[in-house]
Amino acid sequence: MPIDPAYFPPLNIPSMGGVVTPKKAIVVWVDATKAFACKKAEIPADAKNLRPDGYPPLHIGERNLELMGDHLETWAPIFKEAGLDVLATVDTHNWNDALQQAERMIYPEHATEGTYECELIGAISRYVDFTIAKSTYDSFFETDLQQQLEGLHEGLHPIETVLVIGGFVTHIVVASIAFRAAAMGYRVVVPSFLVGDFQRIHHQTFVNNVFPSWGVVVLKNEAELAESLGLPKDTADQMRKRLRAA
Repeated sequence: MPIDPAYFPPLNIPSMGGVVTPKKAIVVWVDATKAFACKKAEIPADAKNLRPDGYPPLHIGERNLELMGDHLETWAPIFKEAGLDVLATVDTHNWNDALQQAERMIYPEHATEGTYECELIGAISRYVDFTIAKSTYDSFFETDLQQQLEGLHEGLHPIETVLVIGGFVTHIVVASIAFRAAAMGYRVVVPSFLVGDFQRIHHQTFVNNVFPSWGVVVLKNEAELAESLGLPKDTADQMRKRLRAA
């Protein structure tokens, strides 16, 4: 798939033969699971550990889901049909593991391994090629994510590879993978409408201020995302029409 270099600063790297531009895009959904963004219908009738509003402890909430609209449902099939490789990391915790206690001190128990909270949300589950379990905020820590990425862009340097990041939550897990990947050389793209957070102020602070300071490309609308991937501007609208007609 052609990547529009206009969205990425041209880099002159003599050791790589001159100007280097992105040549491949990979999608990584992080924590797009029922722990954080499920719909009520995706919660089992016998589910325990629910909040008074009927959602899991770290769910972003109904209001934030409404603000995100149908973007995940729309873009998951677009990525797949466009031929992009799609990975997903899923939160899964063994709360007896000493390494996971730091997170437990801050947040209530969530995404306990083997529970429905660790499952991908229905909007993206059928469009994912490979799922990687993780147990901390860091999608790279004690996982094979780096090896999976390197296998998908074999022959290309990370700096020639775009990672499109979506999922939850903006200022924690999304930020963690964005910063780690940027430091490894990847061209990181975060479409602001494909990530969500507990509070809008955290989301807005990171997409408007923090991410750009790390060189992360933040795309604010669907036309920009489509163009950056070499797709027609109205790709999302056309997919919505097809989904409504199906």
